[in-house]
Amino acid sequence: MDNYSIKVLLEEHENIKTLLGKMVDIAQKLMNKEDVDLSKIEMTIDIIKNYADFLHHKKEEEILFKSMIDNLGDVADKLITHGMLVEHSLARYEVLSINNSLLQFKNNSDDHNRLRLIGHIMAYVDLLYRHIEKENNVVYIFAKNNLDQNELDRLGKLTLDFEKEHELIRDEYIEKLNEL
Repeated sequence: MDNYSIKVLLEEHENIKTLLGKMVDIAQKLMNKEDVDLSKIEMTIDIIKNYADFLHHKKEEEILFKSMIDNLGDVADKLITHGMLVEHSLARYEVLSINNSLLQFKNNSDDHNRLRLIGHIMAYVDLLYRHIEKENNVVYIFAKNNLDQNELDRLGKLTLDFEKEHELIRDEYIEKLNEL
C-alpha cells in the first residue's frame, strides 16, 4: 500500500483541476455577458465544499499533514502550518465570497456585482492551481522521501478506510463534476 494515500490525493487533484477549468468557463461567460445558468455556480460551490474540501482536504489535514507534522519536524510543521493550512483557509474564504457574490448578483446583475463574482471565482481558481502545484511538486514529494515505509503504509490504510467509508459521497460528487 505504499504511497496509496498520495496516489489518491494526486488523482483528486486532477478532478479538482477539471472543476477549476469549468469555473474558468463560467467566469468567461459572465465576463462576456453570455447567459449563465447560475445553478452551475451553486453546483460548483457544492462540489468544492463536499469534494475538494470535505473529501480531499480532510484526508490531507487529518491523515497526511498530521503525520508529516508529527514525524518530520520543524520544516514539515512550517510547510504545513504556515503554508498549506493557510491556503486551505484562504480557499474556504474565497468559496464563501463566491457564494456571497452570487447572492448579490442574483439580486442585481449589474456590472459591479458581475465583476465581484468573476473576481472571486478567478481568485479561487488561481489559488487552487498554485496550491495544487505546491502540493504535487513539493509537499507530497517531501512526504514520500522522508516518511518511513511503515508510516506510508499506515497512511495508505487510513486513506483506504476513509475512501471506503465515504465511497457513496465521492461517487456522487464525481458524477456532479461530470454533469457540470
